[in-house]
This record gives sequence, C-alpha cells and structure tokens, in this order.
Amino acid sequence: MQPFSDTEDPEAISQASPDEVWQQVISDFTSAQSKLPQSWDSGNLGRATWGSATAFLGTPKLYRKDFAGAKAELKKVVDSGLYNLTADYADNFTQDAENNSESIFEVQFIIDGNGGWGGDNAGTGKGSAFHPDLAPAGFTGQDGMQVNKWALDFFLDEKRVNGEVDPRAFETFF
Repeated sequence: MQPFSDTEDPEAISQASPDEVWQQVISDFTSAQSKLPQSWDSGNLGRATWGSATAFLGTPKLYRKDFAGAKAELKKVVDSGLYNLTADYADNFTQDAENNSESIFEVQFIIDGNGGWGGDNAGTGKGSAFHPDLAPAGFTGQDGMQVNKWALDFFLDEKRVNGEVDPRAFETFF
C-alpha cells in the first residue's frame, strides 16, 4: 500500500465490494481484540480497550446477519464483568460521570481555549463535533439545538407498560 497522495491516478482505483469491506472491518477488530488491554490507567482514559474492540466486532456480525457470531462477541463483553449499568441512567450524559461503568468507548474532549473541535474551520466550533441531527438541515437549528415537534412526538409516543413516558427520554432526547 502507498499513501493516497502518492497515487498517480486515484480515480482508477477500483472500489472494494461491501463484502470485502466487512471482512476487513471484522479482521481489524479481531486483531485489535487480541492486542488491546482490558483497561487503561487514568492518564489514558478513553483509549480503545479489549471491550470496545469486542463490542465493535459484534456490530458487523450483526449487520451481516451472523446472529450467532454477534451474540458470541457481545456476550463476551457482558460476561467480562468489566461493564455494568449505572444506578442513575443520567450519569451517561454528565461530565462528572464520564468513563463510568457503562462506557465501552468514549471520545475524550478537552477544553483548549480555541473554540474546541468540530467546526467547519480549524480552531472554531461548538466545543465538540456531536450535534444532534434529528431532521433535515432546513428543519433543525444546529446552533439553537431545536428539535422538530414530529421527532419529539415520535419519541414520546413510546410508553412504558405503566403508560408513563420512559424516564430515559428526558436524558437522551433532551
């Protein structure tokens, strides 16, 4: 392989088939699974671990309808004892509870004084690259984080068995 910038005619490169891409994804995560540690010290929080590679390995198997293979990989994560549900679901969305027991993989952001990461231009942004895209751009205000009423209604229509709105809605959607 050579760097893309050294390729004389990049448009002449044939595109890999979806099956070849999935096989590469599976190969990469299988390799990572065997090489990554189960955890990192506090100075390396957020780096990929055995658990993140294993969970990500289950995903392409699921998409490829290899349900037994996906179940086997994801069961390894559950059975490892490395991850557990938090007592308070809201802990998954607060800065104080980052990298908690539910966190299989988190991207670590830093406040660096230049507006953060995620803007269209280097050195500008909103502090992160994650902004909810719940509707086409013409219907959603990224800066105001406005949510379409139809999206909210759709989300709130799903009730718990007791008829109440799932309390997780107020942590995940809002």
